[in-house]
Amino acid sequence: LPQDAEGYITRDYKSELQEHVQKIMGIPSTYELVEESGPDHEKEFTMAVYVKEKEYGRGRGANKKLASQLAAEKALLRIQEDPSFLQTEGAS
Repeated sequence: LPQDAEGYITRDYKSELQEHVQKIMGIPSTYELVEESGPDHEKEFTMAVYVKEKEYGRGRGANKKLASQLAAEKALLRIQEDPSFLQTEGAS
């Protein structure tokens, strides 16, 4: 993910994905916690992003926000590689 000098994410993949899905399909994407692992002081979260109950990407990170951003980034990359994916796969 693009980050500034302090290590903060500078690109909002969740918003980009939301706008893209809303524009094409007219529905929101949703996120779900798939897994939470590790000791309390070093948790790792896995989030999945869905459109019409179909999984479009997963992300893993030190917090749910980062994991969601990574899941959205993967979903966007998948859609960019095959623009028809969102219409054909998501519409079923």
